[in-house]
Amino acid sequence: MEIFQYLFLLIFSNRSMHMNFLTGRNTPAFAKDTVYRFMKVAQINWIRFTTILSGRIIKEAIVPLDSLERANVLIIDDSMFDRNRSKKMELLTKVYDHAKHTYKFGFQILTLVWSYGSTFLPVNSVLLSSENKRNRINEAPPWIKGLLDTNDANCLCKKGLL
Repeated sequence: MEIFQYLFLLIFSNRSMHMNFLTGRNTPAFAKDTVYRFMKVAQINWIRFTTILSGRIIKEAIVPLDSLERANVLIIDDSMFDRNRSKKMELLTKVYDHAKHTYKFGFQILTLVWSYGSTFLPVNSVLLSSENKRNRINEAPPWIKGLLDTNDANCLCKKGLL
């Protein structure tokens, strides 16, 4: 939990982890390799983690500050995640941009957001590739297709892309 807290606070410090280690200010009690290993752990279900984290923030920090008369809403947004400069990205697809009425390389990003009018809190987001093989620019490597049958969190995310 200490590693996640450090990464979360790093966003608001306006400094990179590298600069923190270089200057010796706000350095954590662990090495930077520990952070990189934490980010690469495939067993962490990040979707579940962010959903639980958002739920706790809503329940313990936001709701007690506001009146109960406000309506809580969940917003589902389907947006374009543009990757026009990428050509070799895994599962990259040709997506129709409804705002500009053109096809672009990228992904659809499906976002779930909680709001009650004055506060807007993202709960989750998922990148989606095309189910149609003709629209996919790059397929997943062959060695991954065998792994997609496992229940590993990383492989389940790749299944969700398709």
